[in-house]
Parts: sequence; C-alpha cells; structure tokens
Amino acid sequence: MSSTAYDRSGNAYSFQDEIEKAHYKKSGLTFIEVLRNHIKLPRDTNGRKMSMDTLHVSFIVEKDGQLSSYKILGEVSQPLKDAVFAGLDKISGWTPQKVFGIPYRTEITFPLSEISGFSGNYYVKHVDWKERIVKDN
Repeated sequence: MSSTAYDRSGNAYSFQDEIEKAHYKKSGLTFIEVLRNHIKLPRDTNGRKMSMDTLHVSFIVEKDGQLSSYKILGEVSQPLKDAVFAGLDKISGWTPQKVFGIPYRTEITFPLSEISGFSGNYYVKHVDWKERIVKDN
C-alpha cells in the first residue's frame, strides 16, 4: 500500500504502512550502546562508579526526531540523573511514531540494559521498550 495523508495544517505525508513504530536509526541495542558511551558515570561516596543497569528512562521523541522531557523512573541520585540526561542531550537519530505517514510526538520508556540469553542455538541480545503517542504541546 502506498498513499498520501494530510495533517490538520494541510501538510502532505506519503506513507507505505499505516503505522510505523518509533525507532532509533539502527536498533534499540545501538541506542543503549551509544547512550552508555555518552554517559560519564559519577562516583558514590565510596569512590565507586554508580550503576545505571537497573534504570529506566523516559523521554519524548518530538515530531522532528529531537529528544525532550527526560525522566528517570524510580529513585536515583541527582548526580546520576544529571549524567544520564547529559548523555541523552548528545543523542540524535530517533524517528517518532507515524500514523499514515504523519509524525506524532512519542513517549519512549527505555531500560538502560539489554536482555540476553539463548534462543535455540543462538545467543541473542535485545531490548524491549514501550512507546505511546502524546498530545502536542
């Protein structure tokens, strides 16, 4: 299927699929790797680097692909929160969810660690995230 849809302002959007999920330019695993490389972990009171392996982060992918409205779910120290948010500021390459080709602001909730294990004879890594369309500002 291929067609054209129009938003409320009359802008035309061509599309192939009715719904296109939000996605990072390569994969969710790539997003985690890139984000982890951009985060400078702070140290705790004992001098050890803080862990972010159990954190879940939420953000909005704007219609133009920029990230905004960062949140960390659960309790976390301010220095760790600041480090994760600084890492998110350096990320680009997201595409928001599209419905009939029209981009929508999309909230993504993402774990900062991957799930790994065996699937048949293969060792696989993957990441599961949640997404939902949010109202315009």
